[in-house]
Amino acid sequence: MMNIIIVEDCEKDLTTLITYINKFFHTENQDCGISHFSSTDDFLDAGDFSVADAIFLDIFIGDGNGLDVARILRKNGYQGVIVFCTVTSQYALEGYDVKAFGYIIKPYTYERIAELLSDIVNKTEKEPPSICIKENRCWYKLSLPQILYAENHANYISICTEERIYSTRMTFREIEALLEGHRGFIRCNRGTIVNLSYAAKVDSRNITLRSLNSGNIYYMPISRRYMAQVNEQYVNFIFKELEN
Repeated sequence: MMNIIIVEDCEKDLTTLITYINKFFHTENQDCGISHFSSTDDFLDAGDFSVADAIFLDIFIGDGNGLDVARILRKNGYQGVIVFCTVTSQYALEGYDVKAFGYIIKPYTYERIAELLSDIVNKTEKEPPSICIKENRCWYKLSLPQILYAENHANYISICTEERIYSTRMTFREIEALLEGHRGFIRCNRGTIVNLSYAAKVDSRNITLRSLNSGNIYYMPISRRYMAQVNEQYVNFIFKELEN
């Protein structure tokens, strides 16, 4: 399901945009979640923008400025699609600074919205799978190929990525459901899931993981209960890698 955020203070324009977005995804038989904010302050205070696949920003909204908000988004690591909503294209060049995906000129037409959404869908389908997790009050979108392991600690899960270790409040069953079925992820003990893409060695005690970026080494214990399963899955993973 695609997640879209709209930051727009004109109720008429907001209603039109939501209607056209819903119409497009209904026509494509796809699900879409839409949330909206009427001020830039409310949007930034919410702190959940990282889970959005696309953000539609009105350039002029109350006392705020969509271009400034886009700069804040990029500064805070947002990698998703940014679309500017405006009555003029005179600020198009400034959009290059924040890697804007596109502009839509008011008044909106369904044809233009549908064209833009089709391009966004094509772009996101080419991206690697990801999960959204919440750390403290902030949401983060983590690319699955960047995750080395997930480990249970009481009521929290530590998720180690190539960038850093995140701590999110969820059960082990919940993180297992998020990672289950995705390439390379296996369970090696009661509370640990590893990504075999980072496995440097598997022996009778540990799976040794090595970060590709930093070179850091992590030793993840294998319990007796999962030993045979781990060995079988590791061998199958290696063979599939060789085939590819």
